[in-house]
Amino acid sequence: MTSAEQSSHIFLSIPSIKYLRVLLEEDLVTDSELPVAQKRVTSGFANSPYLASFLRAQFRLEGLSQMPTQGRFHQQIDEAHTVPISVKSRLYDSLRSNVYEMQIMFPGTNFPLPPGQDLVIKQAYSHATECGTDRKFLQALANDNISHPHIVTSYTGFEFRTTHYVVSERGSENLLKFMTKYTDGAQAGLDYVWVVRQFMGLADALSKIHGPTTKGNNGLYRNIGLDNILVFAKNDLNLQDSILKFCGWSYARMTDRERNEETSEASSEQASDKPIIGTYNEHKPSEVIRGWNIAVSRDIECLGLAFLEVLVWFHEGEVKMSDFVEQHRYRWNDTGPGGMRLARTVQQKMKEIGDRGAEWKTVVDIIGQMLQVDVVNTNRASDVVTALGSLLDT
Repeated sequence: MTSAEQSSHIFLSIPSIKYLRVLLEEDLVTDSELPVAQKRVTSGFANSPYLASFLRAQFRLEGLSQMPTQGRFHQQIDEAHTVPISVKSRLYDSLRSNVYEMQIMFPGTNFPLPPGQDLVIKQAYSHATECGTDRKFLQALANDNISHPHIVTSYTGFEFRTTHYVVSERGSENLLKFMTKYTDGAQAGLDYVWVVRQFMGLADALSKIHGPTTKGNNGLYRNIGLDNILVFAKNDLNLQDSILKFCGWSYARMTDRERNEETSEASSEQASDKPIIGTYNEHKPSEVIRGWNIAVSRDIECLGLAFLEVLVWFHEGEVKMSDFVEQHRYRWNDTGPGGMRLARTVQQKMKEIGDRGAEWKTVVDIIGQMLQVDVVNTNRASDVVTALGSLLDT
């Protein structure tokens, strides 16, 4: 959409629309310059008796516009207002939501951004709870002062005309598409240190989510996968500087210690697929602790599986990684006499990667521990961080 098209859409309610068109076409004014100062007008319109009224009318637009406040995600903007955001090309779409490139038309003091910051806006329709859940969890992160280099920065969220929106920083692509774009780790120019650092960073981010936070709350991600990890690359020529970040909070939950929420259904493993909430401490009933342990373990389990998928791509390439994902997608645990155990295809793949050298064997052993669900001795993301960090100290 051109500047003229965007402006004619945004300014449709302003009576002086024809004068705005003169500015756009003759003075080559762009949307980013509005509202325009009088000295900027150099066309024949500069001597028009209507110029003063037009300049005043620009501020009517600002009065009708409302920019969502940064750091707040539960805002509702009145339908009589406009939101000064220009939506550009679509980056991703699903049945429930779309993600677009975006540009803030009138940056305000309540929305400071780094110069040149690329943004995306996620749009979810009223029949979908996805973006509403996103906004609730992001507000919880903000309230608990949780930010992390490996968590996508989200700036604001709001509801406007029955649609939910979240504004976030823009990544290059998700990890699944990234691994399809590059044949393998060598072709992408990545090495062992990059892999371990990214694994450690993601595990540390998950540790911050699990908590307890400074306010004593605990969180669950519950949606970890390659498509919910974004790659942020400064340039394609040096991917060693790229970083992986978590995104996608459609199923994430954060406890509220003040309300002391919990569920009586947490006593069964089957119930752990439902939202399990409750601060993990010695004062909670044993069934809640057990349910919480399962939910935390499953987060770590899913992260370990994502790590394993990355290693398959790194060593064997995108085709074999895709085959491996298809093999284990619906069955990567087998039930035996001793209970649940890793499926044979998963065990075999871990052995193949471990045979590539002692350093990779150690990484695989850490992943193996992550893939074990233990309701008594729950794996903690902080333990994963410590174990991976020791690999970089040697």
